[in-house]
Amino acid sequence: MRGRRSLLWSGLRLFSSYALQEIESAKKQAAGVIVKNPHQHSPSSKERV
Repeated sequence: MRGRRSLLWSGLRLFSSYALQEIESAKKQAAGVIVKNPHQHSPSSKERV
C-alpha cells in the first residue's frame, strides 16, 4: 500500500508540475496578446494628448 501511495504521489506531482508549466505558458501568451493590443489602439492615446 505504501509503495503504491508513493507512486501515486510522484505521478500527481509530475502532473501538477506539467499543469503549472502549461498555465504559465498560457499566461505568457495572454500577456503577449494584451501587450500587442495597445499598439493597435494607439490613435486613441493620441486623441487624449
